[in-house]
Amino acid sequence: MARSPKNTKPTDTRILTDFDKCVEAVASQQVPITKNGQAKVMTAMEAVLQKQFMTAIAGSPHAQNQFLRNVQHAEQAKREVMEKDIEDWTRIKWHQQKLYEAHQEQYGCDPEVYPHPDDIVISYENGVSIDGPMDKEAARKVQNTIAMIDAWLYQRALDWARKGRGEAHEVSPGDPLIMANVLNQCLPKRLRRSDNEMIGLMMKLERRPIRMLLKETYAAWKAAGCPRRRGEYAPPPEKMMAVLNVSTELTRWYAQNKTDLSGLNEVVEDLVHEHFGVM
Repeated sequence: MARSPKNTKPTDTRILTDFDKCVEAVASQQVPITKNGQAKVMTAMEAVLQKQFMTAIAGSPHAQNQFLRNVQHAEQAKREVMEKDIEDWTRIKWHQQKLYEAHQEQYGCDPEVYPHPDDIVISYENGVSIDGPMDKEAARKVQNTIAMIDAWLYQRALDWARKGRGEAHEVSPGDPLIMANVLNQCLPKRLRRSDNEMIGLMMKLERRPIRMLLKETYAAWKAAGCPRRRGEYAPPPEKMMAVLNVSTELTRWYAQNKTDLSGLNEVVEDLVHEHFGVM
């Protein structure tokens, strides 16, 4: 089986001098300051920049020019790093694409080489992001998430069948379909099921007899690594909504802090797995 090439990640050959390390240590020290009458703690570098900014706002031409130069320098440095990152990952994406095509042609499947070329998202405005697993363990988690989505859909079909197929059922808070959709959004874009695919699968399952659904639902949970007793119902809506509410708060926090969404996806997956893996 093919392995990940050693040059699939950009390397930085720059070396920090002892002076650079000292400056970094001093700049990162936590110092107390008073801002708007309130005591706050920030790094020494942040405190100096804040003081410079306030002096510039007060009307000092020298402070204004110095602050604007700092801003321009930071923007230029950020652009240079982004352009280098884009250059490196463009080369990697091209390499991965050729590798995947060759492996698909020879073996009919994807190699165990990460990241997948389609997961490397390159934007000249926002830089590079990786929307997918970076190693074998992360890829295993993705496959586990796909299996859990199937399990939730099977569980929904079984529960609805036992309630009576001749009756109209509304999607209520805590419905297993909502949990399946949450997990579906945690997947890389290339692996997410579309709305039509989700609807098609649900319609297919709705035609299954209860006897078959009992067997298939049990097998689906087992395949997801979350074995459940045969014929068990989904958790109460209250428990389902509690986890969904926590997931919503996590999503809001990650969005406000502009944290890597792949980290959010992993947290949500672990949360769902922890609370609903064994019931």
